Order: sequence, then structure tokens, then C-alpha cells
Amino acid sequence: MKRVSKVFMSIFVLFTVLFTNDAIIEKVEAADTTYDIWDGQADIDWYDSSNIKDSYDILNAKQLAGLAQLVNSGEDFNGVVINLTTNIDLNNMEWTPIGGSNQLEGVTFNGNGYMVKNLKVTNKFSSGLFGWIIDCQLNNLNVEGEIITRSGYAGMLAADIINTNIYQCYTSGTITMNGTDYNEYGDAVGGVIGQYYNEDENVNGYIKECGSSVTINAVTPGQYAGVIGWASTYNDSSTYEISDCYFSGVLSISDPSSATNGIGGIILSVGADFGHADLPSGNYIVKNCYVSGTVENTGDSTSALGIAIVDGTVDNCYWNSSLQIDGVQQLIWNKSKQDFDSGTGQTTNTEERTLEQMKTVEFLSTLNGGRTVWEWMIGNDGNSYPILVWQLRNYDADYTLVDEALKKVPDDLSVYTNDTVNSLNNAIDAIIRGKDASEQSIVNGYAAAIENAINQLVYRDADYAKVNEVISKVPKDLNLYTDESVKVLNNALDAVILGKNITEQSIVDGYATAIENAINQLAYIGADYTKVNEAIKKVPTDLSIYTDESVKKLNDALDAVVEGKNITEQELVDSYATAIENAINALEKKLIVIDGSDSNSTNKDDIVVPPAGDLTNIPYLIFTVLLSSAIIIVLSKKQKRV
Repeated sequence: MKRVSKVFMSIFVLFTVLFTNDAIIEKVEAADTTYDIWDGQADIDWYDSSNIKDSYDILNAKQLAGLAQLVNSGEDFNGVVINLTTNIDLNNMEWTPIGGSNQLEGVTFNGNGYMVKNLKVTNKFSSGLFGWIIDCQLNNLNVEGEIITRSGYAGMLAADIINTNIYQCYTSGTITMNGTDYNEYGDAVGGVIGQYYNEDENVNGYIKECGSSVTINAVTPGQYAGVIGWASTYNDSSTYEISDCYFSGVLSISDPSSATNGIGGIILSVGADFGHADLPSGNYIVKNCYVSGTVENTGDSTSALGIAIVDGTVDNCYWNSSLQIDGVQQLIWNKSKQDFDSGTGQTTNTEERTLEQMKTVEFLSTLNGGRTVWEWMIGNDGNSYPILVWQLRNYDADYTLVDEALKKVPDDLSVYTNDTVNSLNNAIDAIIRGKDASEQSIVNGYAAAIENAINQLVYRDADYAKVNEVISKVPKDLNLYTDESVKVLNNALDAVILGKNITEQSIVDGYATAIENAINQLAYIGADYTKVNEAIKKVPTDLSIYTDESVKKLNDALDAVVEGKNITEQELVDSYATAIENAINALEKKLIVIDGSDSNSTNKDDIVVPPAGDLTNIPYLIFTVLLSSAIIIVLSKKQKRV
């Protein structure tokens, strides 16, 4: 590919600043941050050229270096699948690219989301983790490092690829093209790939779901772009698709006059290889890409484009409006003129956007177009841009919500029921730390489960044992007590509310205390003294006519009456009445002496009669009546004689 002078074409497409405050990503760390550190040695013992396997697992840095050594020494890995199984730290030791001096052909390399960091390549014509590769497939790999070279092709992932597809790869670090050596085909530098071209007819290639935050320092004239520095094809029967890619790095031009071959965001692309003007042009498709990176010190603004393409189509692509550069140039190689004319390519739904617009839900939806290729790093908080869904595996999931939920767990779980505490403990035990951001929904689910279990905690029931115990002491017959004291007791009983929980134990204990106090303050009804009073009314007004002995017994019965007895002593009170009645009935009247002149006579001839009104001794009364009659008769006869 010869250098094209005074033509500035480029396709620049994607960017996502993955963190807040528009910071450029320096590195992408895989979720598993354990690294095998390279000591500069190569291990080739895992490979036997006499027994080539269908696939190999690269277990450490030495084996990766061994792969480079084997390929560069000419070993054929065509048709082999190679799987990276760990993160690798190349320790900033000089690296010879895999395919640096001999091509890597026909290999599928699966990075499995791991990171190769601290790559260092100096002054290699083909500079990158991979050098010259043909008919390969590179998948799901993150590469970070530093490349410094004087000329040639440079890409953090691979320098020069032919008929090779790239899927889900990300690069970061710096690439500097600063030499004076001149590459007759034109230097090509890309954040991911230096140069791509297609040699065969009817072979369609692609780079999909890739991104880069590489800083490219351009000193030497050449082609510079954020993802692919240069792409060309030898035929027009093939297509090359760049889709769902972004660039968030910096394209820095030390000397604007050195940028004679163009600066692009994603790709600097032409239809045919210059120097082979008789060959047909290819078909390029760029879609669903965006750029939020920067281009510095470009000189003539027409030499730097947000999105540029030669002889192809651009659809649904967006660039940073703050760059103040053109978005797309449609150019096509004119074979007869050996120069470019206005192209016939199509540009649709492609325009500049502000960085703030790129942070919106609408922008994410526009990029996805009904798909789920793009996502937020940690939600849409106004400080993040869309990233590729697969990249979420490169970042730790955010456990903030989980930790916040755990802080809400009550310190004392003993007050809750066993079932609800078990549910909470199960939710807590289900937490698995170390998940990556692609599983953020699972992590958020942990938090939701804990929150839900906390909200469903049920307090244990309060202990009503004291209440039940004191209720058992309530007298069975409350009719013995005063209405007022019984009312106090009933109020205490009615105040009891069942179903209180353990946090209300003091209230429940208060029920017991109130009931017990009411029981202790129950007041008996007074005994009924009606019979006593009725008996007392029967006591003769004049007790002088009764014998002292019988009166004394009556007075003793009266004196025995104790007022204020309660109903439980009713028998005693009734016995007072009986005793009084009996004493009254037992009263004995004194005898009356009658002599007509001296009632005080003690003469034996005096007649003693019972006191008037004493009807208690009937025989004695009859005797008195008869005696009186006899006396009257005798007196009457004496008067007649006189």
C-alpha cells in the first residue's frame, strides 16, 4: 500500500469513556485480577510438532511466549484453536509479536475475556501482541501496553492482518510512531489493528464489538485511526464490516505537517491498494459506532474526520461534536486519474453528538437499535457512556447495594421468629462475591433478596405467661366484692390485648401488674346486719323487770355484736342475731309482792305475783289469776259482815 498524499480520509467510530468525569480509560482490568507475571522465558514443552492437537490451553506467560517463539520459528498451527486461560502480565519486558518474523495462519485465538498487560514492543516493523496474521479469528481479548516504533504497522492487538476477523477485543495504552524511517507502503497505526487487507475474492471480513482507549502519538507521516489504521482490498466481491466499535482515546499529532496521510477515528479505508490501480475497489460498511475521544493538534481540520470512509456506507454512527471536525468524507479511487473523486457511498443516521447526549438513555437505545449489544457501565447516572455488553465481564460487579442492604440487618435477630431469620440468613448466605459486571443483575438480586427478607422479619410473640398466671388468681365469685373494686379488676382484664410482639413485652407485663393490683384491691361487700337489727328492736324497753342473770345474758349477746363484718362473715353476723333472739327469749321476770299496804313487806304472809305484763309463764299466770279471785271473794265477804 503506497502512501496517499494530500488526501485525508478516515473512519472513526467508537468511543466510550467507561468511568465518570469523561476520564479516558487507561486499562481494562479483567474481573479476575490474578496475573501470571512473565520472567522473560519461553516454554514450548506444551507443544509436540509430531503430535499436533486440535486445541491448546495457554496456562501462563511463559507458554504465551512459547507460542510466539514457535510461530516465529515456522511451526504451523493452521486449524488449531488456542485458548488463553489466565491474565498475563508481560512485565514491560521486550516482546516479540506472535507472527513477528513468520506469519500466524489459520488459528482461532480465544482470549476468554482475559487481559494481557504491560506489553512492550520497540522498533518492530509489525508491532503488537500479534504481528502478521492470515486467515485467523481473534476473540474476546484485552490488551494493554506501550508500543514505540519508527515505521511499519502497529496495533495494540495486531499489526498487520489479512482475511482475519476480530471479535470482542479491547485495547489501551500508548502507541508512538516517531522514527524517520520511511515505509514505502505508508505507515499505518490503529488502536486495535494497524492494517487490514483482503487478498481473496468473496471473502467477507469484519471487526465487531471492539473498542480502544489507546493514545496514539503520530510523528511520522502515515495513516492513524482509533481502531484500524488502514484497510484495503484487492477485489470488489468482498465486504468488510466495522460494527459496534468505539474509540475513547487520543490521536495526538506532534507536527501537523506530518499528518499528510490522514487521521481517523476508526479506520482509514480505501477501496483498492495504491500501487495496484488496476485492481477493483472493495465494499466497506461502518455502522453502530461512536466516538468520544479527541484529536489534538491536527492543523488543517479537513485532515481529521470524526467518521470517514472511502467507497462504502456509514450508518448510525456518531462523533464527538467538540472535535469541531468533519464527520464523513465519501471518496472513491479513480484509477485513470490515480487520485480520488467524490465517492458514491451512502451515509445515513450519522451525525455529531455532544458528550452529554452520549450519556442519555436515548443514545443507548439508538446504538442498540432494538438489540442488546450496548449497555451502561453502572446504570445511567449521567456520568457514563454506553459500553459493549461483553466488556462488563472485565469489571467487578458493584456490590454497593448489597453492602447497604447488609447494614440494615438488625443487630439482634433473637427477637424475630426462627422462620423469618432463617430466610434472611439464606439470603445473606446466597451472596457470592467476585462476580463481574455482566452479572450485575444477579448481584442486585442479592441486595433485593436481603431487603425483602429484612422487611419480612416477624417479631416473636410477647410472653403472656405472667398475664395468664395472674388471671388464674382472679376469684371465681366476684359477687362477694364491691362493684367499684370489681369494675377496676374488669377494666384491667379488658385492657389485655393479645398478639403483642416481643418489643412490647413491657406493655404485656404491665397488663399482669394491673390485674394483680386490682385483685389485691378487691373489697368485699359488707355483711347483712338486717337480722341483727331486727333482733335488737325486740329487746324490751324495760329490762328492770327481768332477772339480773337473764338480762346479763342479753347484754352479753348485744355486746358481742361487732360492726363492719364482710359478707364472708355473714354466718357470724347471723349468729349475733340468733344469740340476741335467744337471750331475749330467755329473759326471766322478777316476782312482785302485794300486801295492800307495803309493797316492800317481807312477811311470809305477803303474796308474790309476777310483774304486770309478764305472760311468759302461763301456769304461774293462772295461779295468780285464781289467787287474785280468791282474795277478792274473801274481801267481799268481810265487807258484808261489817
